[in-house]
Amino acid sequence: MELELEKGHAKLSGTLVFYDPVDGKRNVASAVHEDTFNRFIAASKAYLAHPDERFFFPRPRQPLPASEIASRAGSGLFRLLAIRLGRPDTAEDNLYAQIWKSEYALGKKLESFGFEVFRAVHGADGENVTLIFMLARDTLTDSMLREGPSAYGRNAQAFLDKWNAAGIVRPFIRDGKWYAVVPRQYTSAEEMVRKEIPQAGIGKNVPLDSLKVMGHDAVLKECDVMLLSELLEPREAWEN
Repeated sequence: MELELEKGHAKLSGTLVFYDPVDGKRNVASAVHEDTFNRFIAASKAYLAHPDERFFFPRPRQPLPASEIASRAGSGLFRLLAIRLGRPDTAEDNLYAQIWKSEYALGKKLESFGFEVFRAVHGADGENVTLIFMLARDTLTDSMLREGPSAYGRNAQAFLDKWNAAGIVRPFIRDGKWYAVVPRQYTSAEEMVRKEIPQAGIGKNVPLDSLKVMGHDAVLKECDVMLLSELLEPREAWEN
């Protein structure tokens, strides 16, 4: 969506573009995340369907009871992973843009190594930023299936040369493509984050020297109960 007071500005892209009246090359709404904007749309639709003052004065959210958090987390249906980092030394209006960027980048990195992400939340206090991910699993087998080129593709021989020697199972053809069973680089989500976070593309002002990665049990012991409640019980402010 684009908003401008005068026509003729240089074309900018973003979830919400509002051209700066003074500098037409600057989007003053650049910090608005896509999820935040879509939440605004959902709230607007809900308000039009059922107008209520709680849309403007939401009731404080109550945390889930500790027993409920423990029960859900102990169900075996998911695993938790948290990343805690120092709060970025940046202006307040840029803070959450960097947090969103970090959450997205780390989620993408987890997915790329086979750790399926169900959901993620983030929070910040005066000193730290905490990201919590709900994963399908936090440990994987030592091997994985590597998809190669088509059986008649020009890169087929390079794939065969590489994985004939290094694969666990020699390459084979399935559905018209070469495949190989190969060793997995990381079997632990915690290890992967520690090793890959410098290359993950998180917010540029987020300090890595204070990195702390917490596995499932540590998340339950150390992370804020309100953040855990938000993760385990998604509920919008107007629904409280």
